[in-house]
Amino acid sequence: LKMGLVINLLIACFGTIALLYWAKDMVNIFLIKGETDITKLATTIIRIIWPMLIFAAANITLTAYLTGMQCAKQSALIALTRSLVLPVLLVIIFWKFFGFMYVFYALPMSEICVFILALFLLQGRLPRKLVNN
Repeated sequence: LKMGLVINLLIACFGTIALLYWAKDMVNIFLIKGETDITKLATTIIRIIWPMLIFAAANITLTAYLTGMQCAKQSALIALTRSLVLPVLLVIIFWKFFGFMYVFYALPMSEICVFILALFLLQGRLPRKLVNN
């Protein structure tokens, strides 16, 4: 678990740093030259959602760990919550109460909430506790 978390978090951190550093260049790969408004919007969105990448790496690792430890219900709960329930719910809430740009804050918020849920579900399911049971 520790090694998986460390490796996934390192990869996520390096990827996030690269994305933040070269955000404009990466966005422009997909755009026609001169689309400055879209470039500005996309780079703003990247600067909003980047924490999502770090927490997603941890959540994916914890889901895989729980699956491997035969805790399928907990793993499925994390997977469903992070991929469907919380993102959709938070996007709807943020759109309704705060507007378009705040919708993008829903994504990192969703991953952070799922991370907290995953830590809660992990209690009592660490290797030494599972082996003793």
